[in-house]
Amino acid sequence: MYSLNDLTMISGFSTRTLRNYIKAGVLQGEKRNGIWQFTEEACERFLQNPLVKDGIRQKRQAEVFDFLRDRFNRENRRCVMLNLVQDEDGAKKVSDFFCKQMQEREDVHFGFVHEAGHTRVTLTGRESEVARLLQAYDKHFLPLLSEV
Repeated sequence: MYSLNDLTMISGFSTRTLRNYIKAGVLQGEKRNGIWQFTEEACERFLQNPLVKDGIRQKRQAEVFDFLRDRFNRENRRCVMLNLVQDEDGAKKVSDFFCKQMQEREDVHFGFVHEAGHTRVTLTGRESEVARLLQAYDKHFLPLLSEV
């Protein structure tokens, strides 16, 4: 099950926008003990909706453009894109990994899009935090690649 916060991290949409999608019937979930929860299938349907996919794509592009436009930061910042060729199962593993990791990180923005056998992950934020996140990703996934 995914929470509203998980979907916020995956899609880049605010919780308010996601609630609007719920009201419109585009995103279907269940409220348990006052907390929205969504099945994997409901999330997949939502993320595959053409309007939602276009909105996510625009959000990701905006994050990168905002990063490039902000030339006078007071601290080092990093923007990284991972382009991965993978099936749905691999994409889910990557998504789950980053959702879990983002709960432990501050000042890092995470974007995720999977379509047509390709996954794109976008990470922007404080240089040290993005570096730690990439180290955790490499530590988790690189040993799995050597087994293939």
